[in-house]
Amino acid sequence: MENKYSTAFFAFAVAGALSLTRQRRFLASKWIWLGALCSLLIFLPNFIWMARHNFPFLELMHNIRSGHRDVVRGPVVFILDQAMLLNPILFPLWAGGLVWLFASPVGRRFLILGWIYALLLVAFIVLKAKNYYVAPAYPMLFAAGAVAFENLTREKIRWSRPIYIAAIVLVTCLLAPLSVPVLSPENYISYQKALGIAPLKAENQATGPLPQHFADEFGWEEMARKTGEIYNALPPEERAKTAIFANSYGQAGAIDFFGKKYGLPKSISNHQSYWLWGPRGNASLILHIGGSPQRWRALCGSVETVGTFGGPYVMPYENNRPIFLCRDLRRPLDEIWGRLKRFR
Repeated sequence: MENKYSTAFFAFAVAGALSLTRQRRFLASKWIWLGALCSLLIFLPNFIWMARHNFPFLELMHNIRSGHRDVVRGPVVFILDQAMLLNPILFPLWAGGLVWLFASPVGRRFLILGWIYALLLVAFIVLKAKNYYVAPAYPMLFAAGAVAFENLTREKIRWSRPIYIAAIVLVTCLLAPLSVPVLSPENYISYQKALGIAPLKAENQATGPLPQHFADEFGWEEMARKTGEIYNALPPEERAKTAIFANSYGQAGAIDFFGKKYGLPKSISNHQSYWLWGPRGNASLILHIGGSPQRWRALCGSVETVGTFGGPYVMPYENNRPIFLCRDLRRPLDEIWGRLKRFR
């Protein structure tokens, strides 16, 4: 829960599965409730922090929904996505494991695992969640499917085991370059075109030649290096009162990670958690990475575009983006910080 709030859905799925199976007897044990209490106490500081900050996570989720950023799947397509995300050749294994848990007399001993998965799947479909949110639940279905397959092939069709294993290895090797960075960008683009398979999208935004999970790996150090060149070219008296303002937490994180190498101070940003951390001082000059210079013209005496960043493989919203310098900030940064908030 301290890392991913979606873990709450797993907790509710476990509670629901307990009540639906004979394992409900564990609910009468003091230990499960003491364990839940310990978990709650560990999570309590996080919850108090959220309450004191008006639950920013809920605000973020509301804004994402309102802006229709995420791809919304219908029930059938959502389930079909699971087969693609987990490797199509493995679909018979985990789907068979789910059937075995519900239908086999032996498998029903572990029926609670089937209900946990089913409740998670239904919850994420109803809530229009991203298609990969169910992914952490599959190891238990793979285990169930492996046992079911072993039992099914023990006597009559043992020959199918090496054939299925060979098929898994073959298809996995064939599809691996779509999710694992084993090819150069140029070779990946050619390989994807040859396969004719487009990776599933989780967000409604334009992609470049690479899918988002690869494109988001490019351009960060180049952006930090370009920012460093501009920052270090400023006169020392200006540099001392200049803040590096990033337009997104990704850009801010890249500046914080690579920035020391290029002589940059820690970044500030109005995006999500970075906004909560504040302006980190009261700079009077803003070196802004990305975003639109227009919004700063009313806040600054002058706004000058001093560079751009991007590259052929980054996401379109990170390509040919401006770096501009805002001089003579008309009001202290800490006074206008509340107006700059961006949770989406």
